[in-house]
Amino acid sequence: MNDLLIGLLSGAILASGTFTLRSWRRKNRLKQPWLNQPDQSEQLLKEKLELSQQLEQQQSRIQDLHHELSEQQQKLQAQQQQLSQRQQQLATEKSRCQQLTQERDKVWKEAEQILDSDQAEAQQRQARLRTLEQERNDLTEHIKQLEQDLSNTKGRLAAQTHSLEEAQARLQTGTIGAERFSQAIAKLLPNITFLRDSMEVMLQEPPQRLNALLGSLRSLSDGSLSQNHKNNGIKVMKVHATDGKWSEFHVPNASMMRVYFHKSKAGNRYQVLVTEKKDPKTQGKNHAWLKSQSVS
Repeated sequence: MNDLLIGLLSGAILASGTFTLRSWRRKNRLKQPWLNQPDQSEQLLKEKLELSQQLEQQQSRIQDLHHELSEQQQKLQAQQQQLSQRQQQLATEKSRCQQLTQERDKVWKEAEQILDSDQAEAQQRQARLRTLEQERNDLTEHIKQLEQDLSNTKGRLAAQTHSLEEAQARLQTGTIGAERFSQAIAKLLPNITFLRDSMEVMLQEPPQRLNALLGSLRSLSDGSLSQNHKNNGIKVMKVHATDGKWSEFHVPNASMMRVYFHKSKAGNRYQVLVTEKKDPKTQGKNHAWLKSQSVS
């Protein structure tokens, strides 16, 4: 745009210069007498007319150039205004771009932190799975050992039961005494201590009721009897008259027989009193006797 304006102004100056040179030459001719010859007057008049016409044309051209220059200045101002607006828009876009870049960096950082956290959690889970797998293998081995121990215990229990049955048979025929019977019971139920006259009561029971009693005592010994629940027809209850320190259960098919027991806190051992409920007074005396016993 500036080059165009310079070109237009240069043309006007050149044209003006040409007109000035011609005027100077014409003036010098008029001043010199030898140039004022009669045959040149028409020529001079013609040149004067031409010069006047050229002057008018140059003035008109200058006005056009002024008008064009004004239009170009207005266009230039409009372009400068657009350029200013564009620069402001560009600055706004740059600021927004910087903000988006910061937000992107923040999101990337959070994503990396989440990824690191997930990887750490995954490693912890894998370690936990390996630990659980090892615990499962150890537990499997332990179960196998317990199954083997249970099988051995069942074998010993069967042998002890057989010995007890033989002892009962000999007892019925009078070939075994109370001491031998106590020894057989101790082998069958090693974690039970019988109190007071429990052995005499059991010796007086007929075989069917004695078998039921021994079966209940085996359930007590191996811990399969649950408090306040029926266990194969046996209901275990707390004896409130002993301040809850002792419990009792009734022997199946022997409604008058009572088995009182107390489990020690240190280990799987029991104190047991086997008796019969002859009347309410007898039961009260038994409760009072149990309450007086020192238990641990």
